[in-house]
Amino acid sequence: MEDGEEKDLWEEVNAMVFAHYRRGESTHNTGGQMTETTTTAEGERFRGQTMEGTTETKWEIVVDDDKLHAILRVEPGAKKRRELNEDDLGGQSELQTEPLLEVQNALDCESILQKLRALHIVQGIDFAAIVEATQATQPSDFIVARGVKPREGTNGWVELMVDTDHKPKQLSGEGEDVHSLKGDRIPSVRAGQTIAVIHPPLPGAPGITVTNELIPPKPVRPVTVHIGKGVKMAENGKKIIAVDNGRLVFRQEGLDVHISVIDTFVHDGDVNMSSGSIRFHGDVDITGSVGDGMEVEADGRVIIYQSVHRATVTSKQAVIIRKNVIGSTISAGTDRAMPSELIRLLGEMEEDIENMVILIKQLLRSPSWKTFAWAKSEQLLFFKLIKLLMNDKFSDLEKKGKKYIEAVKKEDGQQISPVWRDLTERLQRCFFSSVPNESHSFPQLVKLLDDIKGITGSDTSKQNVNNYVEMAYALNSTIYCRGDIVVFGQGCHNCTIHSDGFLDIKGVMRGGRAYAKKGASIQEAGSNLGTATYITVPRGQTVKLGIAKEGTIVQIGQTVHTFQTEQHQIEVALGENEQIMFNPLL
Repeated sequence: MEDGEEKDLWEEVNAMVFAHYRRGESTHNTGGQMTETTTTAEGERFRGQTMEGTTETKWEIVVDDDKLHAILRVEPGAKKRRELNEDDLGGQSELQTEPLLEVQNALDCESILQKLRALHIVQGIDFAAIVEATQATQPSDFIVARGVKPREGTNGWVELMVDTDHKPKQLSGEGEDVHSLKGDRIPSVRAGQTIAVIHPPLPGAPGITVTNELIPPKPVRPVTVHIGKGVKMAENGKKIIAVDNGRLVFRQEGLDVHISVIDTFVHDGDVNMSSGSIRFHGDVDITGSVGDGMEVEADGRVIIYQSVHRATVTSKQAVIIRKNVIGSTISAGTDRAMPSELIRLLGEMEEDIENMVILIKQLLRSPSWKTFAWAKSEQLLFFKLIKLLMNDKFSDLEKKGKKYIEAVKKEDGQQISPVWRDLTERLQRCFFSSVPNESHSFPQLVKLLDDIKGITGSDTSKQNVNNYVEMAYALNSTIYCRGDIVVFGQGCHNCTIHSDGFLDIKGVMRGGRAYAKKGASIQEAGSNLGTATYITVPRGQTVKLGIAKEGTIVQIGQTVHTFQTEQHQIEVALGENEQIMFNPLL
């Protein structure tokens, strides 16, 4: 493409985008009495006269995208008469015009029906709406035909016949025997017990468009059950039976269900250099503490009845620590704690990219965009559009993206996952490339957004309700969970916390950073010394604070508020115009 052609293309894209921004703006019309002034020779007089004009009735029938509604848009005509009256003001004649409008709706039922037949609209015609349209006295829309939506079916599903809620209750006092907490609080199954019933999919029913075309329902699919240890299929795949005693593990991601019965490894005493680290495919119960440099990894949930000191505890399900966590890394729901700062930065970019996708989707449907010759240079057009949007409507995205990329480079020395490197490269190609490339297309942008949601936890289909972390107190630690996090004791000091669920700190949070995908509740945040304490939640979520000390920083979406004075019993939320608002806690 020649330089001159590229310049013209850029100007066209720029004009099209800004025309889209302006679309919908209304033109102010004062209406009412009109006044004109003209100069006449002294003594001359104008006689009153009448000026007449007529506008025709305008109407059209449009069908919406899914062909379920035929919409009649009517703009009645009018006969306009203006009486001109002259007032002589010493050589200045003021012509006062009194507009008189007489609405004339020339639309008739037969014309509408003929147009419907011409458009092959025969299903669900609303004759009452047609009659109403012929009597309209102002611009209006009328639904004159309705199709029938398809009745959607139901995918296959698994019905559990036993309880899977294995959260142990919190200790209420020092006198409780930790050994008595095991067994009766963890639901278990017996060999031979029916633990689940597999239901087949239920098909839906087709709908019909206003042009009498069938609308097929979305296809339904059976659930895929992956049988693990300790279970078997029965009755031709209709039921799942336990073959071992133990704890039921149920995990579902979309239509993939994983089910097994696992046993429990009980370690009496402390995990230290004498015992070595623990790695187990099922549940792990540790009656003592986990010491310096030790690691505990489990496919099931982990319960530690004492403390964790400068150690790593990782569970694919849940971690419960009865006492303190000091200088340690705790992770539930993944093989290892993901970089919390990267997830936070990626979450901030996610909102911008999602809004960009919505805007571009609207632009792609607009007549202005359809006039472009996509076949010439689709990548170039999309490249120019991305640059334009980042320079204007999404100017913060560039700053956030560069900050994220720098953070990835810092983490890279710590053997960062290839997933992060791949995502970073794609972000660079899409938003920071100086030339068009394969990332510059709408499908690629949508896929990038979906992959970001998968990492940040926005994709709820990948979340597991069995993921959670509970502990009494944490100091100088990193805590990551794909579900809820509860600190039920004194609180936490100088910790980095990331929750894809809800964060509930019953005590204090002093210093450090916390990100909570589904909102947060903190009894006391900050300190009298003004220690910076950061709490971040996505747009649409709230932060409940019993006490917010001076210097506490709350970020909701992209809006940040720093408390300048101490406040009590408030809920921090995002109001209209992206402004922070405070609601009293009841």
